[in-house]
Amino acid sequence: MLLRATFTLFILSGIAHSLLSQEFRINNFGPNNYKASPNNYSGFEAADGFWYFTNENCVLQYDGSRWELITIRNYSSVNSLAQQPENLNRVYVGGNNEFGYLEKDSVSGNFEYHSLRTDNLGQLSEIWNIITLNGDVYFECREKIIKYNGERIVTFDVSNAYLFLIGDELFASIYNQGLGTITDEGVTLFNSEFSFDKDAAFYSLKTLEKPDSINKNLLITSFNGLYTYNKFTNEVNKWVTEIDELLRTVGVADAIVWRDSLYAITTRSSGLIFLDGQGNVQKVLGEDATSSNTTDQIPTLFDELDPKVEGLINEENGLPSNQLRSLFQDIRGNIWICSLYGMSHLTWDIDYNSKDYVPKTILREALLNTSDTVNSRSIEFLFATPGYERSDVEYSFYLEGFEETWLPWTDQVEKEYTNLDGGIYKFHVKARIDDASETTEVIYPFAVPTLWFKNVWTYLFGASILSVLVFFGLRYRTVRLKSLNRRLEAIIENRTKELILQREQLKGTNEELTIINTELDNFVYRSSHDLVAPLKSIRGLVNVAKKDDPPKNQMMYLSMMEKSVLKLEDFIKSIMEYSTNAKKAVNLSSVSLNTVVDDVLDELKFYDNVNQITLVKEFDTSVKILSDLERLKIIMSNLITNGIKYHNYKKDKPTISVKLSEEDNSYVIEVIDNGHGIEPQHIDKIFEMFFRASDSSEGSGLGLYIVKDTIAKLGGSISVTSELGIGSNFKVSVPKPDQS
Repeated sequence: MLLRATFTLFILSGIAHSLLSQEFRINNFGPNNYKASPNNYSGFEAADGFWYFTNENCVLQYDGSRWELITIRNYSSVNSLAQQPENLNRVYVGGNNEFGYLEKDSVSGNFEYHSLRTDNLGQLSEIWNIITLNGDVYFECREKIIKYNGERIVTFDVSNAYLFLIGDELFASIYNQGLGTITDEGVTLFNSEFSFDKDAAFYSLKTLEKPDSINKNLLITSFNGLYTYNKFTNEVNKWVTEIDELLRTVGVADAIVWRDSLYAITTRSSGLIFLDGQGNVQKVLGEDATSSNTTDQIPTLFDELDPKVEGLINEENGLPSNQLRSLFQDIRGNIWICSLYGMSHLTWDIDYNSKDYVPKTILREALLNTSDTVNSRSIEFLFATPGYERSDVEYSFYLEGFEETWLPWTDQVEKEYTNLDGGIYKFHVKARIDDASETTEVIYPFAVPTLWFKNVWTYLFGASILSVLVFFGLRYRTVRLKSLNRRLEAIIENRTKELILQREQLKGTNEELTIINTELDNFVYRSSHDLVAPLKSIRGLVNVAKKDDPPKNQMMYLSMMEKSVLKLEDFIKSIMEYSTNAKKAVNLSSVSLNTVVDDVLDELKFYDNVNQITLVKEFDTSVKILSDLERLKIIMSNLITNGIKYHNYKKDKPTISVKLSEEDNSYVIEVIDNGHGIEPQHIDKIFEMFFRASDSSEGSGLGLYIVKDTIAKLGGSISVTSELGIGSNFKVSVPKPDQS
């Protein structure tokens, strides 16, 4: 994944005034970007502006937009790269027990790997460094030094030797031996005092110390700090900096002179740091930096050091890893760092070498498909501006012969054209850098051959054949259409007669059904009223008889008669409610829930035990809702009646509560009792028609079925929660009418 962090550069010393108060960015590239191992060891910028990196799996090439993977023999890991000024088409490669070079194929332009490894060299460890000098290439490994002059290989049997250049002279720093020079005759030692058990100077830099910097060079060791070397006197002296103890402890991975002003040093386990020519640490993160970097965030070793070590750049402020390896400065003065988890690119607002470096847009590939199928005649262009990352560049392009003018600036680095006609075309592309300067346009001419079936004679022949086919086709179609038309007219006439007959039959059937339906409605209505009236009279007489203090048995019989009458009355009521809900249309009006509840209680005043129930209205009695009055009364009557019938009157305070609330698009009515509750196995069945929990249950089993059917008619829903011995909660949700 590519990550970007932005910081403010704040250099303490007075050098490099153009760098003061600049912002720099850290762009991190990992395996998800380049599709290879996270381990990268070194890199360099080629003369053409491409960046190359060594990887555990391959060589990585990056043009700022795309990554290319180039493998070497046996898919060996790659540790080092180098390019000769004399041959810019060749990149020398060092890997694990393998070395050679990559060279561009003259036809395809792609790199091909050529191995220089021969069996007589024996087993080799990794080739960790490559130096080119005067046409010769030196490959370093732990066992020996290998020299290649372009034709043959010569070896120097010197182990644990580290090579570096000072001017045009090749030096060697060897474990337990000291410093020397390398010529065609071999290694000549001249300083045996600069010697370490398992360390050596692996690199040399020009010194920034004035005024005698011309005579001195800086030698870099891995775990013994920095040293100055005087080429004229061959003296080597320790260069003590304020982070000397840190460098000796965490180890130096690489160092460069950055923008002729500072030393940039990568450490093996603590990040990147900058030193000036006097060995002072330079603070890179300013007070307004986006990531903090205080001494308590730096490894514990820093607790004993000067607080100026705040200049460290590490995981705490943008890098993907503290375990850094080589670094290099590109032609714009920006820094690339390799690490054990990808690469990091540190870029500054102002280019260091902007006057000498002229950005150049290149056409990476032009993939032309000119097959004889129309849809596949296409071309795809891939382009880039080496030295610049994709986020810093915009492109404009147009295809001459297909488009009239330049297309708007975009960050895309590819363009495809499809369905091209035969002809001559020219593709134009140019880039605009973030400072608004434009590169010289690249022009790529190409030709698309005309398809064989698109020439003049083909068109004429095709037009003649088409005219004949059209003439005979139209003639045949005219005759056929006349025949079909006659058949269609006959079919339509027959179907019309059938439809008229069916319509008359349906009309008669509909009239019969209307009469039957009316008669059935009248029957239900009149029968219900005829049944209810006598029942009510009987019920009244029973109540009167009870008050006349009859004998004991007479009271028992009257109670049984009353129970049967109530049961029959409930059943007839259920039939009427079901008929009302099924036949009548929904009639919305402003309804008072308080009035509905009071009407229900008035109808139930003769029910047994009704006086023992406390009914609580937990809502604003003045509130009205838009609903169907008759259906709302059916719902509330059945729910409150059930609460009275099946209540637990052994409890101290038998209670039924009615609640009313509003949600976004609905009214919610809850009827809650503290009665017996419903057994869990019956919860899913109570809304079924004629369902009763047991044969001893009172009622017809229609009440809750009618409630659910009535709520469905209103477009609502009902749910129930119950706990045996605690009580039940019936929750009714009725949608609010659309008043838009």
